[in-house]
Amino acid sequence: MGLSKEPVVILGAFRSGTSCLAAALNHLGVYLGDPEHFLPADQFNEQGYCELEELQMLNARALSIFGMNYFQAGKLPNDWLDVPGSREIVREIRGFLTREFSGRARWGWKEPSTTILMPLFKKALQAEDVSSPHYPISIRHPLSVAASQRGRQQRFGYPEPELTNEFGEPPAIEQRTVGLWLHYTLSALKETQESSRQVFAYESFLSDPRPYLERLIRDMSGWNPSNEEMEAAIASVNPKLSHSKFSHEDLAGLPPLVGRVYDCCLAAQQDPDGLNAGKFDTQINEMWEEWIYTSQLTDPLPLPYSDMFFSWKDGGRASAKFTASSSWQKIRVTIDAPGGTTVQIDPSKLPCQIWIRNAVWRVDGKELQAAIRPGINGIVEDFGALRLTLYGPAPLLTQAPPSGPAEFEMEFRVVTGYAVMVDIIGKLQATLDRAKRAQAGRQVMPGPQGR
Repeated sequence: MGLSKEPVVILGAFRSGTSCLAAALNHLGVYLGDPEHFLPADQFNEQGYCELEELQMLNARALSIFGMNYFQAGKLPNDWLDVPGSREIVREIRGFLTREFSGRARWGWKEPSTTILMPLFKKALQAEDVSSPHYPISIRHPLSVAASQRGRQQRFGYPEPELTNEFGEPPAIEQRTVGLWLHYTLSALKETQESSRQVFAYESFLSDPRPYLERLIRDMSGWNPSNEEMEAAIASVNPKLSHSKFSHEDLAGLPPLVGRVYDCCLAAQQDPDGLNAGKFDTQINEMWEEWIYTSQLTDPLPLPYSDMFFSWKDGGRASAKFTASSSWQKIRVTIDAPGGTTVQIDPSKLPCQIWIRNAVWRVDGKELQAAIRPGINGIVEDFGALRLTLYGPAPLLTQAPPSGPAEFEMEFRVVTGYAVMVDIIGKLQATLDRAKRAQAGRQVMPGPQGR
């Protein structure tokens, strides 16, 4: 059996009440996956996440392909399908959905980063002929989201911040969280246009969940939960889950766009028919364009114009100039190395990630695929195209063809930014941890006399 046509896809920023909404829908008969495979409850979500761990890891890999992560994310590039690994990750999403939910009459999922990866999931759903998804969008006051996130940051080594800085503004962690709230919320509103959707205002949902749930049920075909299921869903919504109370006036110190987006969400909550009829789409589109424009003003500059260096034994060297931008480009360079020689490639002096779509040798009128492997300061991963993570000299190696001097050509794109640096640091830490474990294992190995 395939996938039924009406999944329930829960969207919203992290810390916005998506777990509470998911738990209620689960009580109403929406299959969200095997509970044994959910992320375990913890001090930040004692009632549980109702979120499949495999899906979180899948989404983390998807974000990584675009040089992003859960907390450092932006708009997907317009040519996202041309980004190496994107088509493969869409196929993985399709495989996950069919494996986890095939044959389920009422199914869906919750994982907040789905909200900013919607183009991938829409492509996967279309490929599986899932034509009528429904999108409950959980909205919470942005300062409540920021306050909730503040506590979690301590897990990652951040000190406990003050409530405001010397200017009376939220601290940097909370300002960043408000920015992410904008991106997640506008992504949810933008990407669900022309689909069935409903805004769930978290604070109001906690106080009276019944009308929200009844509305969602009416919008979907053939869904008739029992009275017992409805009462269980309502009982699962705990009004004490919200630990902070903010008003609209509290948004005065933030950019006006934050208040406009929040107002739009509250208005859409009050007029669900108008939301689905497109009443708010013009406003949503204008706010989306404003957000994209203003967020791009602070994008980091690309790496400067640079040289890619090639070296081999006996002091052989060559170089090729390139522009370290995120667009696809090619370099060509003649390598006058003896046949079969290992050639070391140094693409950049700065840590970054480089996608390699193609690498070939041209010799005697023939084209040979170039074998690429990591050097001592590089990690090469295969996502359908190769991704080189480099953090020092000699990150990449290839081998000259047997017949000697040849022309080397490589097509690539360079990805930089804070999220890339975080990924690089994580990879370095994992490499060090593996080395320490291996060293510890060697130290406890018994000698010949102990065998």
